[in-house]
Amino acid sequence: MSRFSINERTTAQWTFDEDVVNYLALGVEAIGVRRDKIINFGEERSIELIQDMAIDVSSVFWGGGFTGADGYSHRESIDDVMRGIQLAAALSSPVIVVGTGPRGGHTVNHSTRLVLDALQELIPVAREEGIIIGLEPLNMKGAEPWTFLTRLTEIQRLLDDVDDPQVQFVFDPGYLASDLDRICNSELVQHICVVRITDFQSCGELNHPETIPGYENVGVQEALFILEQSGFRGFYEFDLMSEAHGDSVYQETVKSCLAISHSILSDYSGV
Repeated sequence: MSRFSINERTTAQWTFDEDVVNYLALGVEAIGVRRDKIINFGEERSIELIQDMAIDVSSVFWGGGFTGADGYSHRESIDDVMRGIQLAAALSSPVIVVGTGPRGGHTVNHSTRLVLDALQELIPVAREEGIIIGLEPLNMKGAEPWTFLTRLTEIQRLLDDVDDPQVQFVFDPGYLASDLDRICNSELVQHICVVRITDFQSCGELNHPETIPGYENVGVQEALFILEQSGFRGFYEFDLMSEAHGDSVYQETVKSCLAISHSILSDYSGV
């Protein structure tokens, strides 16, 4: 099983079935599933397609928002993620990715308490289904509606408060590049469920990994080498965005991601 995956946001205008078929045709063995695409295609049809095509699922990007500041109540968000956990299990995904939701008008302490209360309800369900709940810290502009976790210290404190292996975090070395050494030289690396490689500029530049934003000082290969050598054994998921669209652009983007993964494979046999 390959541990390199393409997140469906990379091919935003393809449908769920087009993603599955095209990824496999291009040599991709795993897919990061997006909630909107799977709902548009149909959950039952999606489960059947994943099983029939025998493609691995690296994660299910779902929702969350436990602070009640995004139009959904605390209870509604918990129930929604419970449904997402069950879907992730049906897709044989090891991880469901959720956000804490924005702070809204809450204090940080109150927002954290709301998230902890939600997780306490979700953890038994996740454990029963064999699913990791992955929280994603983001320090990018525009991340406020998704999460109030923007620093490594914040996610570390939350994980310490939860103190349960069913709750881990999604790590993007580009957004938290300054924390890479700290993570890899501590037990935190054991709490990473998915490593996500993102890019919000031109997909065509992926042939030159040092040009991906956030990796100017540490190239993609080097960052992944460091993580691998530090004991990370989960999926590496390319989650790319670009203003350019179309079959040829998407195909070249996926091929570039595969080139990066093959480069790492040739130098590090553990991946």
